[in-house]
Amino acid sequence: MNRKRQVVFSSVLGVFYIGLILGGFGLHFWTVKMIYHLQGRGLAIVAFMFPVGAEVFWALREWRLLGFVNLKGKFLDLLLRLAGDSWAYLTPSLQRKIP
Repeated sequence: MNRKRQVVFSSVLGVFYIGLILGGFGLHFWTVKMIYHLQGRGLAIVAFMFPVGAEVFWALREWRLLGFVNLKGKFLDLLLRLAGDSWAYLTPSLQRKIP
């Protein structure tokens, strides 16, 4: 590869890399803002402190509420129950454990 192609290729990769960083900041800001409006300041602070885990958790939660994800498991049901989902009380794995 000649020098001119390397410079062009490196420039394009640099622009894409900066775009990925800015897109990640935008996604994180949107997630914290959504959590703040839905659940309040406490969970928004937790989401701000643990960005990747919060984005995965809230994405799975919203997709599951909308019916796009059909994940089964007691651990996920327990997490969603702690997050305050009213539908978690109706899941079969938690029906016997609720007083």
